Amino acid sequence: MSFHTHAEALAANRILKREAMQGCLAPLPRFLSAECGYVWRASFNQFKTVFMVLQVGTIDYETLFVVR
Repeated sequence: MSFHTHAEALAANRILKREAMQGCLAPLPRFLSAECGYVWRASFNQFKTVFMVLQVGTIDYETLFVVR
């Protein structure tokens, strides 16, 4: 999941860590997005919960990337 701004990525990281979500911020290659350059990397099974936590925290995300 990528974010529009660096501030949104850091806020999401803070909220998700506080909620004990398993995952981390990771660099995003520029050819995938020209936005802030970070993604929240986590198991696909957790994304429904991640979406719900970020909605409550009013954090907007840019794109969801699924890597198999």
